[in-house]
Amino acid sequence: MTEDQLIVIVPSFTSTKLDKNSIVQTLNDLFSGPVFNTLNRRAAFIAQLAVESAGFHAVVENLMYSGNGLLHTFPKYFDASIVNQYEYQPAKIASRVYANRMGNRDETSGDGFKYRGRGFIQLTGHDNYVACGHDIGVDLITNPDYLSTVVGAFASAVWYWNKHNLNQYADADDIKTITHVINGGYNALPERTLFYTKAKTILT
Repeated sequence: MTEDQLIVIVPSFTSTKLDKNSIVQTLNDLFSGPVFNTLNRRAAFIAQLAVESAGFHAVVENLMYSGNGLLHTFPKYFDASIVNQYEYQPAKIASRVYANRMGNRDETSGDGFKYRGRGFIQLTGHDNYVACGHDIGVDLITNPDYLSTVVGAFASAVWYWNKHNLNQYADADDIKTITHVINGGYNALPERTLFYTKAKTILT
């Protein structure tokens, strides 16, 4: 696969500030291995990562929320009485939203921010960082920002893909189920499906 082909599949890739060559080379390396050894699997992987990373632009979760954004997105954790204390403060927001779950400690520990979403399929939470780090051979507890590099972002995405056995759904052309496993819902399903269809055409 070439850079031009990836731009045709995911047009916004053209303006990413990440290293385009590194992204394309890593995809080619992955596609020459045993995990993504069919057209369906390659197309599904590209499609899901493209949406999850906003066109291969983002490797770290964007937590720059306004007060209204917090009330709409995280109503379980914020109400009108406290929201002004948190708006536009990503560290405080993540520390509250992700506190006391996924192996994170309480809000004051800052674990929620330290182990916020990173990677092309955003890995979130202390326990997921431990598990992924163990399997890929990197200590993500002391070096969580490894997942913000292109290599780390792909490594965690492949780990997640394999952990959830997503190739079984790619083999069945089941983009909807892959989306639900990754997203927890069906956010941007039409866009994911479009990328998948385009990738199957371009990579044939």
